[in-house]
Amino acid sequence: MSKVQKISGVLAILWMACIFYLSHQAGEESSQLSSIVAALFSAIPAAEDTLHYIVRKGAHVFAYFLLTLFLYGAFRKWYKASAAAVLYAATDEFHQTFIPGRSGQISDVAIDSIGVVSAVLLVFLVLKRSGRRT
Repeated sequence: MSKVQKISGVLAILWMACIFYLSHQAGEESSQLSSIVAALFSAIPAAEDTLHYIVRKGAHVFAYFLLTLFLYGAFRKWYKASAAAVLYAATDEFHQTFIPGRSGQISDVAIDSIGVVSAVLLVFLVLKRSGRRT
């Protein structure tokens, strides 16, 4: 295992811990955090509920995009990285069913998967352009 793979593996584990921490927040606390982030974009003309929704779902896409990149760095196989990321997304949604004010949503796993697919496509395109195999 290379040094880059080890570092990527550590980053993946730390990022998974961050995702777990944020998912472990009660519904009201999580909503407040999203509102704070949405307020940063308040200059964008959109209804408050719409902006809040975009921030929450955008965070899902970003979190799993980054997780997939870290996992790809660790595994060096896109199918292992994407499978691990989607599996973690599913277990994270299950975890949320035990948190007050939260609920696990299959639709959130699908949204997380948008981040996974985006990361896989990015890695594929970068490697293809550089002439290396995935």
